[in-house]
Amino acid sequence: MRNAFKNLILLIFLSLFTEFSFAQYYRLIAIGSMHIAVEDMDNELNLYDFGENPAWVINDEIQNRIWMHTSYDKSRGEYKRTYDPYGLNLYDIRFLRVQTLGNSGTFKGWASYSGEIREKLYGSLLLSPYDGKAFFVTDTTTGNFRYQIIRIGFDYGIEVLKHIYAGINVNYNLVDGLKDIYTRARDIYRQVHISPALAIQITRNLNIGFKLAISNWHEKIEAKSEDLYDAEVYLYRGNLYAVKKISNVIDLKLKERDIGLGIQTIYKPNDNFQLGIKLNLKQTGQYILIPYGLLKEYEFGYTNFYEFNMNFLSRLKLNRKSTVGATLKYEYSDIWSKHSPRNLLLWKEKIKNFEIGLGLWSNLLNPISAGIELLYKNSSADSMKYIDNIFKLIKGDNYTLKIGSEFKINKITLRMGFNYMFSTKDLTLGGDNVNYSSFSFGISYNPVADMIFVLGKSYAKIDQTEISVRRDMLKLILILKF
Repeated sequence: MRNAFKNLILLIFLSLFTEFSFAQYYRLIAIGSMHIAVEDMDNELNLYDFGENPAWVINDEIQNRIWMHTSYDKSRGEYKRTYDPYGLNLYDIRFLRVQTLGNSGTFKGWASYSGEIREKLYGSLLLSPYDGKAFFVTDTTTGNFRYQIIRIGFDYGIEVLKHIYAGINVNYNLVDGLKDIYTRARDIYRQVHISPALAIQITRNLNIGFKLAISNWHEKIEAKSEDLYDAEVYLYRGNLYAVKKISNVIDLKLKERDIGLGIQTIYKPNDNFQLGIKLNLKQTGQYILIPYGLLKEYEFGYTNFYEFNMNFLSRLKLNRKSTVGATLKYEYSDIWSKHSPRNLLLWKEKIKNFEIGLGLWSNLLNPISAGIELLYKNSSADSMKYIDNIFKLIKGDNYTLKIGSEFKINKITLRMGFNYMFSTKDLTLGGDNVNYSSFSFGISYNPVADMIFVLGKSYAKIDQTEISVRRDMLKLILILKF
């Protein structure tokens, strides 16, 4: 027991040097990001892969492994919002370590280093300007923002009583960003996330889990004068009205605290049918704080986020070679922002998403496996921007087709995928009649390495005019397994 405890402490230390989420779906990315009916080691219908419950890691991860993952993402084009960059380059390296500890549980640790370059970014000094709040922080220049990102974390699960499991997920993120021209703004972001969990095997066919999620993050922005020029920064409430600040040094802070609760259920009445259900509820409070005096600060604005989502996924084996699946999702967000000094409501938005999908995966023509997925999504946003005197009810429909296949030759597996999506209205970027398509290709040499390539393009019309815009995307991934 003492040696197992020492091993656990050592592995926690190693995780600081070795981001990895619950599932990375490398194989699924290569076959067009299909997931409904495809069974995979990182896409199982259980409390860990589907339910994201860390207590179940002891039953999901049963083999020791070390993975190294490197990737490069690139996108550029005119299809974007005002404070989005024209170009985005993201590269990272990640390490994953899974260690089973016998009766002492299972440990899964990860760490990553990423670099992000936002090219031709106009104005915005915030890491996430479009997360729903009614506040923007800008300067008057267009330049490149460079970020360095470090993420570390781990999952740990243990059986505390017979068929009762406890676990925890811990994540720490650090982001350091710098704008390459005046105002030379620096953006430092820190986040700590802790999620204790419980999982219970009620019967041989029924498992249920509970998860509490607590996060706290802090973002600090600092702009300094350059040569003979004072720093000039605009603090927006809404899209139209700003407070201008001019000084040698301008700094402000954003703080966020959120708490969430999740419930997961997996039902498997027989070897051919599985059903998973998960519900999540989260409340978030976000504050923008302006320092004054030596140690004081006042609240410039506050945003409250209320989010609820539920997800159903089922799979049915038609025979030994074919599986069909169905998914149903519902998401609801209620977001409001207020002018804190006067307690005035500025923005209020309600966003709803409903999605349904069907999938088929089969290897009828051995050694070739192939599948198809069809998804429909309906979205609506009721936006009331009181300070801007803008009131809109926006609705849009999404239609998605995914096709994927893989071909095995001894230890080599070739994978291909195709995605096509048509959206009548893009609620995120604002385009009409959006067409998106992507091709993916992957090659795997088991059990050593995987390589994945993804090329994507999107086209959209702006505000129901004949003006078309485009955005291109490239993704490269290399995975080494030890």
